[in-house]
Amino acid sequence: MESKPGEVFMADVKRSYVLRDWLEGRINGIQASMLLGVSYRHALRLRRKFEREGLKGILRRKRGRKAVSEEIKREILIENGFMR
Repeated sequence: MESKPGEVFMADVKRSYVLRDWLEGRINGIQASMLLGVSYRHALRLRRKFEREGLKGILRRKRGRKAVSEEIKREILIENGFMR
């Protein structure tokens, strides 16, 4: 399944619920980081982005990017002397 830029998945919505609960004092930062499955430090980064930008700020960024084709990878390896 290919995602489109700006598409919101349930995981992103769940993330926003955890961050909202943290901001509103229902849970603490350690609990939030455990629920999010990230380090406490990264949870702090997510919280700041969520405060500034809302849901848009915490969406995973890789959406819509195409993978580099095998042909282009091969050309790069040949150009740099890693393949013949």
